[in-house]
Amino acid sequence: MGPGDSHTQHVTSSARRIAWRITGIYAAVGALWILFSDRVLALLIDNPGTMLRLQTYQGWAYVACTGLLLLWLLLRHLRQLERERAKVSRLNRTYQFLSGINNAIVRVRAREELLQTACNLAVTKGQFLGSRILLREVSGTGLRVEAQAGVGSLLPAWVAMLPEPEPTGPLWINRLAETALPAAFSKTASRQGVHAAAALPIPHWSNRQPTRGWLELYSGNEQAFDALETVLLQEIAADIGLGLETIDKSTNLQTLAYYDALTGLPNAALLADHLEQTLSRAQHDQRAVAVIVLDCPELTRVADVRGRHVGDQLRKALAEYLAATVRDGDTVARTGQDEFTVVLADMAHSEDVVALSERLLRGPTVRVDDDPLPMPLPMRGGAALFPVDADNAETLLQHAALALHTTSVAPGTCEFYSPNLNAVAHAQLQLEHELQHALERQELSVV
Repeated sequence: MGPGDSHTQHVTSSARRIAWRITGIYAAVGALWILFSDRVLALLIDNPGTMLRLQTYQGWAYVACTGLLLLWLLLRHLRQLERERAKVSRLNRTYQFLSGINNAIVRVRAREELLQTACNLAVTKGQFLGSRILLREVSGTGLRVEAQAGVGSLLPAWVAMLPEPEPTGPLWINRLAETALPAAFSKTASRQGVHAAAALPIPHWSNRQPTRGWLELYSGNEQAFDALETVLLQEIAADIGLGLETIDKSTNLQTLAYYDALTGLPNAALLADHLEQTLSRAQHDQRAVAVIVLDCPELTRVADVRGRHVGDQLRKALAEYLAATVRDGDTVARTGQDEFTVVLADMAHSEDVVALSERLLRGPTVRVDDDPLPMPLPMRGGAALFPVDADNAETLLQHAALALHTTSVAPGTCEFYSPNLNAVAHAQLQLEHELQHALERQELSVV
């Protein structure tokens, strides 16, 4: 049995009590009238004819008085029942609003969609005239409107009009016309048919700040908000805060899994996924794709001499430069300590990669800390082309890395993959293995 059913039973029980109360009052008044009216007349009147007439008047008076009494009792208790029914109807709408929010938390994975869904549910399920959600700015000061529905888009945010310090508990105003809010707000609200408003704090679940933001609700009825309904609305605001917390944690986990923490660029896992999609589109459209693996020898040298702090500063500068240099639709990823990989997508001709790579290889010029002169950071690269050098993402990445690391590539230049690089790489690997075995067998000597 839900809370709404419990309240409906309460109204039914109240109606029974009202019926018994009316019956009891009516019976008591009738008994008292019959018991005392005849005795009073007998004491005051001696004439039988007069007595008969007065008894007739007495009967009519009894009917009139008890009828008026019954009418007053019925109207009084009907008004009470109507108020109870209106309260039940309001609570049922609020429960539908709450149920919709809980379903949205399970289903929705995007922050903006969750907030807009909550505002829409307030209007469609909760049957409020309007709603608005405000969240605190990243700086921690000020509130920003994130979503709104109904007349919420036509009214200014009244929570932002409240004097400091900002309240931490729920607020509700059942007669907007009698509040100390600015007259312009009250007039605008009145024109939109708004007579009551409530603001519920959206809490932080993993932060010491008292509120994350506010849920504003607008009603066309005076006395629309009471303590019982406000408790339910607070639960709705808390659920919105929980939903935001869940989405934030999911986003953070996804960021850690697929993005580089230092530069914010995609990592190797996300790059592989993007490259697979890019190759599928290129194959369908018969376009060329280039993968360029880049590193910066100067960055490595400076980081070794001046430490991690300077090295990270230069890595961020390189990431920003590469992201600003590529075209829309291209991908830049950090795939190693000082290594970046660029996917140049949707090229009409494979020769176009030469012009694009020249801009990338030029590198930025960065001023480090208090150095008087800026530091140039030219890059070197190895490139492989689809579909000429490979027809799948993994091989394409391998061939681009092979082009960079197998040969001595000077800064500012790019080595393109060729089939003989495989033979060179295998020969180098074989030589390394043979030298390692020779050392283990002590077959090497200094002459």
